[in-house]
Amino acid sequence: MWRGVILDFCRLAVYFFCFSSCLVTGQHKQKQVLRAADYPFWGTLSVDKLSDKGDWVSFYMRYENGTDTLFVTNTSTRKRFAFPKGKQGQFNREQVFACLDADKNLKLIYLLNGVPQSFAGVSTYTFTANQKYLVLERYDETKHKYLEIRKPTGEWVKTIDRVKQWELSPSGNSLLYTKKDENTNSVVLLNLEDKPISTLITQSASSVFFGLVWHEKSLSAAWMAVAQGREPQIQFYSIGSRELFTLEPEKIAGFPRSMQVNSKLLRSLRIASEGKCIFFNLQMKDIQTSPPSVQVWNSADTMLYPSREMTGGNDHVDRVAVWLPEKGRFLQITNKEQSQLLLAGNGRFAVTNNPWEEEPQFRQNAVSDFYITDLETNTKELLLKGQLGANGQLLSSPAGKHIGYFRDGDWWTYNLFTKKHRNVTGSLGVSFYDNATGEPFGHPGWEDKDSSMLVYDQYDIWKLDPDGNALRLTRGRESGTVFRVVETTDEQSVKLYQNGYTAGRFDSNTGWVLSSRHLESGATAFYEYDQDKGIRLLDGGAFRVVQLVKAAGAKGYSYTIESYDCSPSLHYKKVGRAKSVPLFESNLQQKHFEWGSEKLISYDAPDGQQLQGILYYPAGYESTKKYPMVVSIYQKQSHHFHQYLNPSQKNNRGFNFTDYTARGYFVLLADIVYQKGKVGMSAVACVSSAVKAALTEKAIDTNRLGLIGHSFGGYETNYIITQTKLFAAAVSGAGISDLVSSYLYYNPDSVMSNMWRLENFPYYMGGSLHEITNVYLENSPVLHAKDITTPLLSWAGEEDRQVSVFQSIEFYNALRRLGKKHIMLLYPKEGHVLMNAANKRDLNTKIREWFDFYLKAAPAIDWMKPDFTIR
Repeated sequence: MWRGVILDFCRLAVYFFCFSSCLVTGQHKQKQVLRAADYPFWGTLSVDKLSDKGDWVSFYMRYENGTDTLFVTNTSTRKRFAFPKGKQGQFNREQVFACLDADKNLKLIYLLNGVPQSFAGVSTYTFTANQKYLVLERYDETKHKYLEIRKPTGEWVKTIDRVKQWELSPSGNSLLYTKKDENTNSVVLLNLEDKPISTLITQSASSVFFGLVWHEKSLSAAWMAVAQGREPQIQFYSIGSRELFTLEPEKIAGFPRSMQVNSKLLRSLRIASEGKCIFFNLQMKDIQTSPPSVQVWNSADTMLYPSREMTGGNDHVDRVAVWLPEKGRFLQITNKEQSQLLLAGNGRFAVTNNPWEEEPQFRQNAVSDFYITDLETNTKELLLKGQLGANGQLLSSPAGKHIGYFRDGDWWTYNLFTKKHRNVTGSLGVSFYDNATGEPFGHPGWEDKDSSMLVYDQYDIWKLDPDGNALRLTRGRESGTVFRVVETTDEQSVKLYQNGYTAGRFDSNTGWVLSSRHLESGATAFYEYDQDKGIRLLDGGAFRVVQLVKAAGAKGYSYTIESYDCSPSLHYKKVGRAKSVPLFESNLQQKHFEWGSEKLISYDAPDGQQLQGILYYPAGYESTKKYPMVVSIYQKQSHHFHQYLNPSQKNNRGFNFTDYTARGYFVLLADIVYQKGKVGMSAVACVSSAVKAALTEKAIDTNRLGLIGHSFGGYETNYIITQTKLFAAAVSGAGISDLVSSYLYYNPDSVMSNMWRLENFPYYMGGSLHEITNVYLENSPVLHAKDITTPLLSWAGEEDRQVSVFQSIEFYNALRRLGKKHIMLLYPKEGHVLMNAANKRDLNTKIREWFDFYLKAAPAIDWMKPDFTIR
């Protein structure tokens, strides 16, 4: 099996069938120089949907000026329809495609004959799963919402007036809605399996109904019922028995009198256990909302004061409860001591923990003791002691049999019914976590019915039987290729409820999709996995294959192919056919312009490991000329190889490398790895080694090198220029300059101390400020500012809450006092990256002018001159 796959992959790696137009078009015609005025013509290709049988595919072309277009094309004939500013596209079998335009017109196109139809004033719509009906949401002249039920051909069937809320069932063939007629509120079920049949579930003159939610298998539904002067209630309706149950807090045993149903947090409602129980949030009745007269920050507090204010000190955090309507049982699951929840066993088991029990602690995520409660018997016991539950390291299985968790470098399973723990990776002799971060490479999900658990090592995908058997599905380690699972359906995605994750579900009987990336060459590929037939190559080669979408009712796939010098093209591949069908090539205008090229370079890190960088060549490159080069840094960036980047001068970090290659620059993206306690020096060594490797290209002018970085890359830039005179100019965006003050800072958004970030990844100091003070001082750029000779342009958002703006101001004051060449740009009302279009354009322009001045000897611009004032 693998021999055939490898041969196919190698053939594709050298066969650029998808890029023929890029390689041959324009060879006999002088190409134009790409200029900023041309950039608005570039758009981004996004794959949207495939029809059930794969006969049609929809996709977008999106532009910076907002003139987006939604397209639909036939995967065989390439017949195409266009919908300017279209959105929310849906197929109804292979016959009809619908979408909304910017003016709230519903556009229908009958795909077989191209006949269009339009309905004005549609706010949203959907087709039923049986594809018999089209549901339109509209508003009348009095601004009351109503629904129209039509046939997919547009023929009117039924109108439902004065609708307040509606939800189509997960099965897609039943509609639950609330409405208000005069003084009566109602909840109605509309069955759309055949002829529309309405069932009035409940009505009231005093209660308002909202927050409709369905069980995932459409077995039951629930909603909030709120009346003035009465505590919020929950109502539950069983579809099969047609029984309605009402949770009345004042009448049910065990309901805490100090709390009430949180009727505002609607996403807290969830029906589980085969549609038999409903989970919801409780909130305190009396919550202090007035601001305190003084803030009291106590160093012995378990939480930082802002975090305590946000959560109410864990006293006022919502609690989670469960109600079993048919049994008349109520149980509060979480409390002050156990405030976080993971549901397992399809809702039968509740796993709880106290995220604050280890506080104050100074990691990003604390460990805690996890307890498991059987909600049928209301028995509780310890599940795991001192376990990290964050970052996907503890997940319930989708079929409800197990919990998978990562501990001490290995993946474990816990059987919910036998109560046995098993280490399923300990004997495999392979590492399943990243040494730099300590985090696992990943656990995407389980095979259907929880027969096996899927996990990643650095290269490969493993199927792990909960009883201890292991199967390595791929052979990436031998060839230096990383394999991963691709999510092509919603059930394959990880689900979040409350604070807990449920892993994805993968059905090997119908097959699923794998991706691969060869680390040395950057080549990518997609494969289809079937438990009987094994792994079959779909497409791949020395280019980038992304955005894969699978046809629900057929073994067909749509995806895009790109490389740096070839704009993304849309392809369709039917399994069993030798070649894919090219359907659309974006940005055809590129072939009329000079364009850059790319290559991978290799170099050594201080610890001896080999790293890679991407070297981009200037458009119109001539080996006999000399060019400047800008080095862009962050951490590892070589995975961007073969990625196409539209030219733009509106980047939210101020730098677009296609813009620079178009203007005659080399650009280098350099990978960096870090040694503990030497984050700054590691950056210096890796970047210097990368530049040395790049300079084997003799066309790069060694005297005209620039350096740029943002955030962590901004810190690296700040530090590198204190240690080397390699660069003639540098740009630092939102970069830390003082590790001491940054260590003592807290992020107002996450309301967490910054200590974890400095002690661990990515700064990796290896200890606290007061344990290894000298290490923090040695790695702080501001303390080495006197050694800077490189002119620096720095920038920051004045309201940056991730990296304090005072990090840039501190560095500015130090360089000003030392008389260094430095300009700082501060953007009001901006955060860690720029959002305002005018500000983005301004930043891109000023960075470009800065590099042009120092690397191309362009004239100085007024803003660079002393005492410049914007007027």
